[in-house]
Amino acid sequence: MHNGCVNTAVIREFLEARPLGASMWIRVHGRSMYPFLRSGDSLRVLRCEATSLRRGDIGIALRPEGVLVAHLVDSVDPIVLTSSFGTADPPGTRVLGKAVAVRTRAGLDLPLGSVSRAALLAGSRALRWAVGNAPARFVLRNARHALGDVRARADALRFGAPIVRRLLESEIDSAYLFVEDRLSLDFEVFSEAVRASRVVGAFVGGSLRALCVSTPKGELVIVDRGPAGERYARLVREYRG
Repeated sequence: MHNGCVNTAVIREFLEARPLGASMWIRVHGRSMYPFLRSGDSLRVLRCEATSLRRGDIGIALRPEGVLVAHLVDSVDPIVLTSSFGTADPPGTRVLGKAVAVRTRAGLDLPLGSVSRAALLAGSRALRWAVGNAPARFVLRNARHALGDVRARADALRFGAPIVRRLLESEIDSAYLFVEDRLSLDFEVFSEAVRASRVVGAFVGGSLRALCVSTPKGELVIVDRGPAGERYARLVREYRG
C-alpha cells in the first residue's frame, strides 16, 4: 500500500471483504506520508465507513486509478485525504478504513488516537510551510544529505539491490523535494512528467536514490549523494532505455 502495498489488488479485495469493525495489519510502501510513515512500517487498519473518520486520522482509501493509499484526513465535510505535504487525493477516492495503530520497522507498536491526530495535523502544517520556505528547505535538504552516506551503506546491507520503476502520482511531493535543488523544473512541469510516466526512480528500502526525468529538453538524471550514486544513475538510465 502506498503511503502508500506490494499487491494493491489482493489487499484491496481482502480489506473490502472484511466486515465493518474488523481489523488487519497492512505494510506500507512509499514516501507520500514521510516522515510520519516510512516504507516497511505496518498499519493496523480498522474497516470502517468514511463517516467514522476524524481530522488527523490516517485514512485508508482507494484512489480512482486503483492505488491503495494511507493518507492524512485533512477534512471530514467533505472528506479530503492528503499526503503529508498537503497534496489532496482526487475526487472519486473511496475510503475503506482508518489506521488505529502503527508498527515501526524497528518493531515498536504505537496506538493512534487523539494525541496522534493533533500531532499529525501540526506536523503536516509545518511541512507545508517548509516546502514553501526556501531557507527551511535548505536546512532540511542539508540535514538529509549529512546522513546520506551512512544511510546508503546501511540500506545496501539491509535491503540489497535497488528497485527501479516509474514514479507514482502519490509520490510527486516527496520526489520533488528530492530533486528541487538539482533540477530546473518547476513543480507543475515535474508533476506532469510523473503523470505521463516520464520519471523513473531507483529505490533502496523504499527510499528514493536516483531519478531519471524525460523532458522536452532531453533526459536529465538526478543522483542522490552517496557511495552508490553512480550505480543508481546507471540503473535508471538503463530502465529508460
